[in-house]
Amino acid sequence: MHANANSIIQSLESLKARLHEAGILYDWNPSIREAVRHGVSRVTWATNGTRPDLSGVTVSNISEYLAFLAGRHFQFQLTDGSLIQMSYDIRNQSSEVVSSRLVWYPCPIEFSQEELTYASLEEMILSSPTELLSLQAPLRFDFAPHQIGPNHSATHLHMGKEDFRLPVQRAMEPSRFMRLVIRTAYPQVWEQTELFNTVENWGAQDRLSADDQSCGALTWTIPVA
Repeated sequence: MHANANSIIQSLESLKARLHEAGILYDWNPSIREAVRHGVSRVTWATNGTRPDLSGVTVSNISEYLAFLAGRHFQFQLTDGSLIQMSYDIRNQSSEVVSSRLVWYPCPIEFSQEELTYASLEEMILSSPTELLSLQAPLRFDFAPHQIGPNHSATHLHMGKEDFRLPVQRAMEPSRFMRLVIRTAYPQVWEQTELFNTVENWGAQDRLSADDQSCGALTWTIPVA
């Protein structure tokens, strides 16, 4: 998969505009390019604080959600409180995407926009009765070909636990990931607009091994362009 930092940032800006037009964008942070090691840059969200070690997370929980919220660790916060995090590492010379991490992190409570006028989202979560807290797990796609190993496919979907990985056929572009999120988690938005029908195509390759295919994997045979 190939894309330079500028084109990735442009894709994220386009997504921001589409989310705003669809009426589901509540807050956002600009996307930036930063150096991560020699010859490799990362497109991720801007922050004034210390970005957490996202690769070290083993179990998602309310404390993690609140830490992301307080540190503004997201590109987009949707009107239901869910967070969208997208990071891409690119080899500068070749514009090859060497890894990516795409997350939809649902909010642990349901609330109305009117409630936000007299209490913060953090306050509502911390004061919410246990029986009203949601147990929705984040949707997280990782592309990490440098970490290939047993039960660790190049592209995979984390299913609740860090070490529960469903192999995925190919890496995702920003709009392709958001298309999946909107179509699946926000069916009313999907039915009312065609804003998320168009996606990028950065030439992601099929990364499934023979073992992945025999054990089960998430695939799609007709790319949406």
